[in-house]
Formats: sequence, structure tokens, C-alpha cells
Amino acid sequence: MMNIAIPVTNEGLVDLKWGKARTVAIAEVEGEDILSWTEHEVKWDEHHDAVTEGAHHAAIVSFLKEQDVEAVILNRCGAPMLNTMTKMGLVIATDAEGDAKDIVAGTAPLIVEAMGGVPMSSNGGGCGCGGCGCGAR
Repeated sequence: MMNIAIPVTNEGLVDLKWGKARTVAIAEVEGEDILSWTEHEVKWDEHHDAVTEGAHHAAIVSFLKEQDVEAVILNRCGAPMLNTMTKMGLVIATDAEGDAKDIVAGTAPLIVEAMGGVPMSSNGGGCGCGGCGCGAR
């Protein structure tokens, strides 16, 4: 199993703005099956302009860590945040549009493939790349 984060609109579509999303869904998936779907009102749309960029990014990182996220599906994101999530060892799928649940179901197998066939949660928390600080080296 693996947790995937995806920004969502009230209509269930992928929110086109990651760092200014109001709601982020955490999908627990296995293969292309969504085992659970929990929407969190993160209010990053309000937070984005109320604090420094560093504080905003730190809040996003904290949320991702608290939710044990291994991958993020989004439409677009600024280069500094993409860099931060890459350093966290997350798999990031971009250019997502449409029904959020359909996107998660269709993209999850590709994410597992990008992880070498084994989600991080399945191998004790390490992605196996040796470069993300997970201790797999």
C-alpha cells in the first residue's frame, strides 16, 4: 500500500494549483485500487501569501510527512517546491487534469513502477534509491 497526495476541487477534479490548493486528498492505494480517500482542508490558498515562502513550504512538507505520503500527483508546481519534494524522495507526477480519483487510479501503477516496483512503505520506509536519506544505501 502507498499514500498519494493530490490537490482537489469541490467538484472532485484535480486542483491546478498545488501550493495554493484549498483541499488535498490522501489516497491510500494498492495497485490501481483506492482503499481509502480522505480530503483535508489545508487552506494553502490562504497560507501562501500570509507567510514567507520558506514557512509555506515547511507547512506543506510537514503535512506530507504527517500523512506518510510517498507520491504526489499534481498539475503544476513551482520549481523550489518540486525541488523540496524531490529531496524528500517523493515520486511526483505532473500535468494531471480531470477527475482526481480517476487520475489516482490510473497513475498509481506508474508510480509503483517508478519506485522500482516496491512502494516505500513496503520495504521499511526506504525507496531503494539510496539518495533520499531513507537509509537504503
